[in-house]
Amino acid sequence: MANQLGTNFDYRGKEFLDDRQNLPKNKEDLKNWNIPVPESFEVCLDGIWYYYDPDLEPSEETGHWFTRFVDIIEDSNIPGGSKRGASIKAVNEIFRSLQNQNEQLSNQLKELEAAQFPITFGSLKIGSRFETAAEVTAWKRATEAGINSYIVSGEVPEEKYDIDGNGVANISDLNALETLSERLINACSYNTHGTGSTYFLEAGSIVVPQITWTASRKGKTVGVDECSVTSSIECKGEINEEKSEWNAWKTITANTKTTYTFTISISISDYLFATGKAYIKFDFQTYTGTAPSDSSLLDGDRIDYATLQSFGFTGRYQETGTLSTTLFNCTGGKYPYILIPASYYRSSYKTYVNSMLNSDFVTTPIQVQNSKGIYADYYMMRTSGIQTGSRIPIEIRTS
Repeated sequence: MANQLGTNFDYRGKEFLDDRQNLPKNKEDLKNWNIPVPESFEVCLDGIWYYYDPDLEPSEETGHWFTRFVDIIEDSNIPGGSKRGASIKAVNEIFRSLQNQNEQLSNQLKELEAAQFPITFGSLKIGSRFETAAEVTAWKRATEAGINSYIVSGEVPEEKYDIDGNGVANISDLNALETLSERLINACSYNTHGTGSTYFLEAGSIVVPQITWTASRKGKTVGVDECSVTSSIECKGEINEEKSEWNAWKTITANTKTTYTFTISISISDYLFATGKAYIKFDFQTYTGTAPSDSSLLDGDRIDYATLQSFGFTGRYQETGTLSTTLFNCTGGKYPYILIPASYYRSSYKTYVNSMLNSDFVTTPIQVQNSKGIYADYYMMRTSGIQTGSRIPIEIRTS
């Protein structure tokens, strides 16, 4: 029984091997192979075994079929010889493994270098795209030409040319452009290109934002390969070819205390990238000045902007209820006034006159109008009595 089983097994094995040996007749058959076989399947041609590997770069002679052994592997450990046979598949697997290790090491080195010498923002500025009437006029002409081009073609306009936002280029866009350009020219009186990453505007202002930046690495300015700008408000725009400037297409505004955040991402490789933040803040200012009495300032419980101007009040963006040392000229007998937006006022803060704590101040809730005609809640602070000094230093601290 054992012999019979062995004989049967030998016969079937031989038949299987014979079939595999007869599959290819020549190397051309291997190159043009079209019979589905699993990876590592082997066939014999002219006494040489070939195995199938669809993942390797195909051979010019045998396609995806490769010899089972390669005999040119140097091995100094073989006495009297310097070559030995090896599985080409094993060689390829070792090669792939070394490639992966080399790639991982290379990536690790890039990460280490990026951590040691990162890319940073050399400068990051946000402000108004238009600072002068000439800049507005040049933009208006270019935009007008773009709108007319889309009117003629009948195509859906790019968003920057769709001024009225209805998805169609027509006379309505040209009229809206005319109105907008007039508003922007008027806004040039308070809009600038910006000098830092935060840009303050009075509530009620309008602005077409512009952001500029430079990238730095190892103490030198470097070019940027990729960059993007996103914002907390729907405000689309375009980046210039040098990837150093972003210009919005439309205006943004706010009639209340509002901060819009812009995120700028720059990179020069997968490992060298940086992200910066820029802000446009619509806010209400803290005003300081002097007047002979409350009645000369107030109209009921309000102070309009024209009155502030007439008494020479000055404003500043504080974002706090504190006040750095400010000199008040009360010559002839006047009250020193401090007008603080209600959102920043804190009753716990301390007032100092001539660097001495002074609690002799009257505080009244009022409304103040800004230069854009918007009223906001304020607290009006003044000394309880008339002052006469020409340089009275007053400061508000947190404690």
